[in-house]
Amino acid sequence: MKNKFRSLKLRCGINATLITTMFIIVVLLVNMFAGLLTDKFPSLNIDLTKNRQFAITENTKEALSEINGPVSFKMLMYEQNSEAVIEELLQRYKEIKPDITIEKIDLAKNPTIVQKYGDVDPYGTLVIENKDKFELVSFDSLYGNKGDLADAESLLTNGIVATTVENKKTVLFSEGHGEYPAYGIAAIAQKNYYNYDVIDLKKTELKNDECDMLVIYSPTVDFTQQEIAAIETYVLGGGNLQIYLNPLTQFLPNLCEYIKEWGIEVKNETVSEKNADYVAQQGLFIPVTEENDYTKNVDMDSYYTSSFRLDVLYSDMNSITAVPVLTTTEDAVTVNKDSGEGEQTGKYNISVVLERVLDNNSFVKMYVSGSTLLHEQENYLYNEDICGSVLSGMLKSESYVEIPSKTTNATTLHLNTTDFVFIIILVALIAIGVLIFGIVMWRKRRYL
Repeated sequence: MKNKFRSLKLRCGINATLITTMFIIVVLLVNMFAGLLTDKFPSLNIDLTKNRQFAITENTKEALSEINGPVSFKMLMYEQNSEAVIEELLQRYKEIKPDITIEKIDLAKNPTIVQKYGDVDPYGTLVIENKDKFELVSFDSLYGNKGDLADAESLLTNGIVATTVENKKTVLFSEGHGEYPAYGIAAIAQKNYYNYDVIDLKKTELKNDECDMLVIYSPTVDFTQQEIAAIETYVLGGGNLQIYLNPLTQFLPNLCEYIKEWGIEVKNETVSEKNADYVAQQGLFIPVTEENDYTKNVDMDSYYTSSFRLDVLYSDMNSITAVPVLTTTEDAVTVNKDSGEGEQTGKYNISVVLERVLDNNSFVKMYVSGSTLLHEQENYLYNEDICGSVLSGMLKSESYVEIPSKTTNATTLHLNTTDFVFIIILVALIAIGVLIFGIVMWRKRRYL
């Protein structure tokens, strides 16, 4: 027995067992330590998501460094809901700004909290609070239409910044002319942390200190000359305009004549696309998105059925510059809206931004869209990309932090053939090396 314990083979076996046991213990300890470390510092987690949804940009880090005092994130939701993804993102913010606090509040146990914050989404709302100011962001907004948190960082960062702004931008929507409810644009204004309300120009004076942008959305009744004069007075005072025309309603001569004074003629013709590559299902077509400052945040295609034809009469003249936003291809056709005759083929404008220099050298802007269709749905924001990009491009806030949308298409990892072959060879070499090492050790052990 004594000789057996002295044998080299047995001693090697014991040593191998001890080394294996120690290795397993070390792996477990490292794993536990890594878990504790990543809980404390979430950025140590490697973000392997396609759109880098948890990676915080330098723009956010710079903005947070300028925020004085603590900020609180309050997750208002029902206890049974699990929002680990959102909480993970909030932890990243806390790591950058340690005085951020994160609190989960069960709406079932604290129903009166709705009275304090107002418009709370029962499916989950994040309250961003700084001293006596707060902003609300629904969980649905954070996830986005695709559920990929593409705009979550922008919403969070600008939500924090918005709690430090004394006077936020205000968007007013005209009413009293049969306008459709502009759910989509209002939601986008809310996401940009602008104030928004409605105004009837027949009853209320349009004041520049109370309105940064007036939106006229799909009117069915024309504006009076007195209302047009009030709009022009507002513009001369530095106000901005957005006008969405609806080709499914009647032509509005007074409003279209005012648009013509800006260098855009609204033809009483509808435009539709005939290029098969730009025609989608259900009669929809995809406009061509021109590249400029008003479309730089557009990552998704827009969809329309038809549009008024918008002709640029002049540009870089009369202190006005026309910037096309959406156009058709060269294969689009126009048809007279009333007679159905006069079909013409060519490239046409669907929407245009007009930049106007006032006498005091300040800029005002007007966006004219020949169509409103697919913007007004309450439960789903169609064409949200183009609406949001134009709105933020026209109505820039000095405090707004520009963070690109983290779309999956923009950041998907691509491997070419060379990369793929290299990875396969590397994995094969590692596997062969481990196999050779195992065979060598087995043969040594066999002849002990």
